[in-house]
Amino acid sequence: MLNGFLAVSTLASIWFSLLASLVTLYSATHFWLKHSKTVISITPLTVLAALNTNELT
Repeated sequence: MLNGFLAVSTLASIWFSLLASLVTLYSATHFWLKHSKTVISITPLTVLAALNTNELT
C-alpha cells in the first residue's frame, strides 16, 4: 500500500515538475520575443559564401 502511494506521488511530482518547467520556458520565451528589439535577418549559406568570395559583385 505504501509502495503504491510512493510510486504514484513520485510520478505526480515528476509530471508537475515537467509542467512547471514548460510553463517557465514558454513564459520566458514569450517575454523575450515580445520585448526583443533586435532584428535578425536569415540568409542562406550559399549567399553568404558568394559574398565572401565576391562572386556577386
